[in-house]
Amino acid sequence: MQDGLELFQTGQVFGFPVDVNLVMRHLQQDMRDDWYADTLRYTDIFADQNYAAQVLLRCLNEWGGLYVGDKRVLRGIPKKAYAERYSLETDFFDRFVYQAVCTFLIPKLDPLLSHRVLSYRYNRDSLDPKYLFRSKIGKWLDYEGLTYRFRKEGSYLAVTDVGNFFENVSSKHLITEIRTLAQRSDCDGYEKGQILAATRMLEELLKNWSFSGEFGLPQNRDCSSFLSNILLSSFDFEMQEQGYDYYRYVDDIRIVCSSESEARKAIQTSIGLLREVGMNINAQKTNVLSPTSSDADVQELFPSQNPLVLAIDNMWRSKSRRVFIRSVEYIIQIIQTALTAGDTQSRSFRFAVNRLSQLIDAGLFDVAGEEADQLLTYAISALGSDAVSTDQLCRLLLVLQPSDVVLIEIQNFLTNRSACIHDWQNHHLWILLASTKFDSEILHELALKIVSADPTSGESSGVFIWLQSVGNLGPIDLLLENYSNLWPFQNQRYFLFAASGLSADRQKILRGKIPEKLLGTMKRARKKYRADGVAIVERERPSFSALYEDIKDYS
Repeated sequence: MQDGLELFQTGQVFGFPVDVNLVMRHLQQDMRDDWYADTLRYTDIFADQNYAAQVLLRCLNEWGGLYVGDKRVLRGIPKKAYAERYSLETDFFDRFVYQAVCTFLIPKLDPLLSHRVLSYRYNRDSLDPKYLFRSKIGKWLDYEGLTYRFRKEGSYLAVTDVGNFFENVSSKHLITEIRTLAQRSDCDGYEKGQILAATRMLEELLKNWSFSGEFGLPQNRDCSSFLSNILLSSFDFEMQEQGYDYYRYVDDIRIVCSSESEARKAIQTSIGLLREVGMNINAQKTNVLSPTSSDADVQELFPSQNPLVLAIDNMWRSKSRRVFIRSVEYIIQIIQTALTAGDTQSRSFRFAVNRLSQLIDAGLFDVAGEEADQLLTYAISALGSDAVSTDQLCRLLLVLQPSDVVLIEIQNFLTNRSACIHDWQNHHLWILLASTKFDSEILHELALKIVSADPTSGESSGVFIWLQSVGNLGPIDLLLENYSNLWPFQNQRYFLFAASGLSADRQKILRGKIPEKLLGTMKRARKKYRADGVAIVERERPSFSALYEDIKDYS
């Protein structure tokens, strides 16, 4: 079986070398913040790389030697102001191939990008190879620092954002840009041939993954963010050549200018150049900050300058247990302020939730105290008005160890079908209920209704996990005959988690229906369940000594 891994390394499988172990490590990092995160974090697959390699080889055989991938699943993710972004969900193995392409391309193409681009840059000096990119938080702070100069120099700052960036990416334009960069790369002819092979594979994959026609990249993927750098490379260099003090972080653009008129001209120049790559600016996120702009306006763009964030960060640098505990007051203040203002998409809110989670896991915050009760109240009230932050709210709710009273409020929210209109939000709430093993007859009836109506929805995948967690397998048994390999990968996977609790005789109904990519799931995944048998991975709880070193990226 080891020969399978070595075969990938030779380049014979895809036309370019693939270090399966390294790609797996990069993919694990990328999956930490998935919108539809796997409840087991795919630990069952990551633990058996030979299995993954064999599945990929069998897919190649089935597809005539060319890995074309499966059709993406389109999901809606709520945004601010009643808007919605798309999510192009692909299965684990397609994600692996996407990562393999980018893991190969990034070291060769990143040196050709502008130094004015701060986001998703290759980490060539990394001491740990699992980190493909330089620290996101570090590069964001660089981005802030380089553009915050306007405040001290009495300059102006033109600020804009590329509108609906990922859904407007043209795969044809992207592939052309990659090939252009490949010709400029410092590689020999053999390596350039491998780059072109990787590019051809990417071109084929995007045909199955696009949002509409040739347009659209999967969002919330590190690889997509890097590819955005390639697509905008000509734009970056043109802005520099025109003499602008220009910086970019993914689709966020800032230009330090000497006057308001120069700032206005810089924005107009950006509009014209972006049109050449099929893009435009987001008018609502376009502004010019002046030396007299208010602190509030400035702080919105420079979250690291938030006095509370600075205070917390400095306190944590002390690595003192006593000082860590004192930071709780500031952390709670940030969370409460954000929840009250509906500003839970801010970096400062994510920063505070991350820090509070770590304090709770390390036993430095009392979840039975009055402050915890207040946060629970705020978080529950925000569910109806702030769907965009449900993942962060669920994380906050879970670490605060909610009582049944709080969980009943979540149940009431889910049963009010005219109010819980976001598939993605409902999915996360069902996973939260599964994590706590909260059970009720009301939820039994609702779960049956949901999965019977549409077992392919994002909410249904969350319901499957909840049904497994409480041992209510009746709805699963009823769906055995309807199970289809055309369901979304996650729905099939979670359904199989639950179906593994049925009798062997009932499971026989699934024989011949399970696709190659999911064969063996029921047996393999069970080894990674929580100690109480729930199909959710055990939460990692850091020790106090590891707290500061393990601070998660909040960028």
